[in-house]
Amino acid sequence: MKYEETRIQNNQETAKTLFFPHFFYLCYDSFRQIIDSLNCLGMEGYMVHMHCKSFDESKQFPTERLKKDKCPFKQLPFFSIGQKGTGLFVKSMRFFEFLINYYRIKRYLQDERPDSVVVASDLGGMYIRFILDTCERMHIPVLIIVPVDFGSVRSGDNANTETRVPKLAQFILHFLGMERLILFEGRVIGSYSKSGKVLVASKAMQNQLVKDGICRERVLVTGIPRHDRLYELLKEPIGAIKSEICCELGLDTSCKIVVYFTQLVQHLYGADYMDSINKLLVNAFQDLPAECRIVVKLHPREDATYFKIFDSDRYQVVRDIDVDRLLRAADLVISHFSSTLSDAALLGTPLLNINILNDQHRSIFASSQDLLQIKSETEFAKIHDILYDIKFRDRAKALLKSWAKDNVAVVDGRSSERIARIIKQSIIHKDG
Repeated sequence: MKYEETRIQNNQETAKTLFFPHFFYLCYDSFRQIIDSLNCLGMEGYMVHMHCKSFDESKQFPTERLKKDKCPFKQLPFFSIGQKGTGLFVKSMRFFEFLINYYRIKRYLQDERPDSVVVASDLGGMYIRFILDTCERMHIPVLIIVPVDFGSVRSGDNANTETRVPKLAQFILHFLGMERLILFEGRVIGSYSKSGKVLVASKAMQNQLVKDGICRERVLVTGIPRHDRLYELLKEPIGAIKSEICCELGLDTSCKIVVYFTQLVQHLYGADYMDSINKLLVNAFQDLPAECRIVVKLHPREDATYFKIFDSDRYQVVRDIDVDRLLRAADLVISHFSSTLSDAALLGTPLLNINILNDQHRSIFASSQDLLQIKSETEFAKIHDILYDIKFRDRAKALLKSWAKDNVAVVDGRSSERIARIIKQSIIHKDG
């Protein structure tokens, strides 16, 4: 029997896994569930709270929140010069900042000596690549747990673009052995990490990764932790959930709830696009009967703009609310490419995907499922139809059921447990 297996079974030195969430709002709940499952196996898991100006989420996820949630965590503060701009001096200082943090990460992992490391994507920013690079050098097993069930196996559709780097900078990077680390431009999850297992929600995602060049043996279908929560939610009476949500929002329980999940579409398509979409939505919402109440759920990184756009009595603009219970209580969910769309599909809640620009790279639906997409200005009328046209609504529900069957492996409440056991096996066999 190997040393690692003996250590885990005898609990002489508990095996430790560090979880590095690049974006807390995407990974926090899922990683917490896996940590709980590791604890049940007699292992330790810690969320690593990283402070960095480029993706600092301390406002939404301060250490006080982690303490309140009883989430085991460790801190990794990054060095930051705080300079903004694009001049040569600023760029030079940022490079200096990267170097300091690279060696800070290296020292941190040397001190912690984790038995395994978990990330949500090996494409998730330069500091995540710093972590993965150090793990590879230290022979620490890495697992990539994709926290959503569609559209995230690629990070973008501009894979053929090139980063222009001055020759002096190229020489320095080559001298330091950091060319791939800094200049990597891959767009497929699993393409930076050379050996890390990639854990995904479905066979469809596994097949897409294999098609994009990732070895099939590296991609495991486990389901995802967020589905465990949906599994439990489906057991609760929907009427009780709706009463609870209506009470929280101050709505009458007889109303129809339409939920619009905002996204940072201005960064994808420009501010003019966002303005035009919001105007079209306002017009469509105005045509709905008075019994319809519109809940605008802000993206975690969204600003207060939507409070001004949706400012009449029929709107509720919210930041903090139990999203899963809101999805279950809703009569209709609308968004661009939010992961809440797939959650709504699994919960059986009718939905519409705004996809006027026909961005199939980001849409969860194929062309055969156009009924569920708003692909032109005139199709905003679907908002009324899906609420009040029984035949339209039944067709939409049938398409959602078909989509869930094709794109989600299993929803049985045990995804976190399966992932925890894979982490355990990666530790046992890391010297094999």
